[in-house]
Amino acid sequence: MPGVDGPSGPVEARRGASSAMVRFLDPYLAFWTEADAMLETMLDAVLEVSGARSGSVQLLDPDGGLRITAHHGHGPEFLRFFAVVSDQRSACGRALALGGPVAVGDVAHSTVFAGTPGRQAMLRDGSRAVLSLPLVGPTGEVAGMVSVHYPRPRRVEPTELRLLSTMAKRGGRLLHVLTH
Repeated sequence: MPGVDGPSGPVEARRGASSAMVRFLDPYLAFWTEADAMLETMLDAVLEVSGARSGSVQLLDPDGGLRITAHHGHGPEFLRFFAVVSDQRSACGRALALGGPVAVGDVAHSTVFAGTPGRQAMLRDGSRAVLSLPLVGPTGEVAGMVSVHYPRPRRVEPTELRLLSTMAKRGGRLLHVLTH
């Protein structure tokens, strides 16, 4: 019956419009939606270029740690263990401290992971090599990290490192635009 409020009538339409308007006008939600989409797209591109089987994007949290915000190919144990990284006893933590890329060619024999529970978490996840690249903003500040993980030990070639570093820098600049 026209004009009757019901499941597909005007009340339901107003609810939908109101919800859409709130989502559209809420700057925080709009930021997170745009940032999440950009980070997922960047991770997909970095994985494609690197040929890695898994990877993650971490953003700097208010306490100075790196918090996983996007990932692909990691198991639940890995995601719990590395949910927030706040020290240099991992590739991403070391890259944050150095402000530059860190490549670990063989996690099982690396000094970066020597004597750490992170080594076992990496190996159980099937990550034998890792490359972590800072997401650097236009003024040089590190806003986060993108890391790619390989199932076998490997050396990162200089041309691959240059290309992935360029992608990470662009990701850092885009992140800066979205957050400022």
